[in-house]
Amino acid sequence: MEFNFKQFTRIPGRSCLYSISIRQNYTFGFNSRFFTKEHIIDTPYVMLYYDENKKLIGFYFSKNKISNSYKINIYTQHGYLKTPKFFEYNKINIKDIIGAYEPKKYNDPKIGEIFYIQLKEDT
Repeated sequence: MEFNFKQFTRIPGRSCLYSISIRQNYTFGFNSRFFTKEHIIDTPYVMLYYDENKKLIGFYFSKNKISNSYKINIYTQHGYLKTPKFFEYNKINIKDIIGAYEPKKYNDPKIGEIFYIQLKEDT
């Protein structure tokens, strides 16, 4: 009897993604690679922005609490932020956008360096 075994090579899990995820419980998840690479542990506050026309969500991270900023719930190598009011206020249907998004950097002349994610087209 002969077998044709192929070794399974470990595939990086979700926590290895450089991403910001949106979960069905109105939560932004800052996954471990993004969290570590961008030193989010050193900037535990975030201000949220939304560009309705381009369907972009912006994140400005800060070391200090700023008016209208949120405190990130931080674990060892990742964090999350639950913000149902953000989605409600901006009339974003959470069911249409659940998933992981690769953040990009943008230097906004008014805000400074922010990260943003491009939502799926059908939102």
